[in-house]
Amino acid sequence: MLLHIIFLILKIIGCILLVILGLLVLLILFALFLPLRYIAECSCDGGLSSLDVYARLYILFHLFGADIRYKEEKLTWNFHIAWKHFSSEQSEEEGKSDTKEEKGPEEETSIKQEKNSEKETNIKQGNIPEKEIIIKQEKNPEKEMVLEQEEAKTEILSSDKKAEDRKSGNTRKSENSRSTEKQKDEDTLDDKVEAFFEKIKCTFRKTCAKIELIVNKKNKVLDFLTDEIHRTAFTKTIKELKKMMHRLKPKRLEADVCFGFEDPSVTGNILALYCMFYPSLGKCVNVTPDFQSKIFKGSLFIKGHIRAGIFAVSGLNLICNKNIRTTFHHIRNFKLDE
Repeated sequence: MLLHIIFLILKIIGCILLVILGLLVLLILFALFLPLRYIAECSCDGGLSSLDVYARLYILFHLFGADIRYKEEKLTWNFHIAWKHFSSEQSEEEGKSDTKEEKGPEEETSIKQEKNSEKETNIKQGNIPEKEIIIKQEKNPEKEMVLEQEEAKTEILSSDKKAEDRKSGNTRKSENSRSTEKQKDEDTLDDKVEAFFEKIKCTFRKTCAKIELIVNKKNKVLDFLTDEIHRTAFTKTIKELKKMMHRLKPKRLEADVCFGFEDPSVTGNILALYCMFYPSLGKCVNVTPDFQSKIFKGSLFIKGHIRAGIFAVSGLNLICNKNIRTTFHHIRNFKLDE
């Protein structure tokens, strides 16, 4: 009978553990393969003040979603989980209510400030206590005159001593300056020429040492890059990145842009960058450069989805490759100073 009860308890515990594991597996599968869908619209008529951006993100049939808008230099957002909504307007209203509640202690501080100002006005108008006036009247003017005369005598004596010290110091300085001038005249031109050539030799040696260090570093980097293991690893990473970018490409892309800068060379450089990405973008993007005036106008519409499984698969492919692991280990231990 006891064994039967123990087996039942173990069965219940096993079923609970299986349910927990199943829920964890489902959550992982949802996170990896559920797509995060996005829609974005943007329009501009020549300045940041006219910029209008709207973005919408949602997952699991709009069960979780977010709306973000930037219009008239103001950012507003709205986030919802099932039927519960959180927005920027609610946060602003809560902030206003908090400021209203905090007005009580501010009123007390204002009353204290008013009392302090009244005290200061009484002092300025002359409402001083009588004790201070009596103390000022009790002072003797005769004692003050005697003290002033003694201070004047001590100042005269100190000034005479300072004048004598200055005269003796000036005579000593003049003698020292004459001796130093004689020593400077004794320095010949040969010493100056030798010092100049020594400086040139030191600078030449330093430049040669720097050139040798640069050459050694260059050879070390070239040896690292030209290694077969490292080259295969770099080619593999580039292939995986291309695959990932192809999978992350949006389903729909429409853009019409007209741009121009004050310097026409800048517009030319940006147009050259766009031409590099033209084969992948195709005819869905229309770009018109203006080389004569400064302008930026256009509109943009993007729609697509992102899955976390794409990043996980590409990461696993890179980690499983032996060449990539060895190159990563070599990069961590690579030092140019050796």
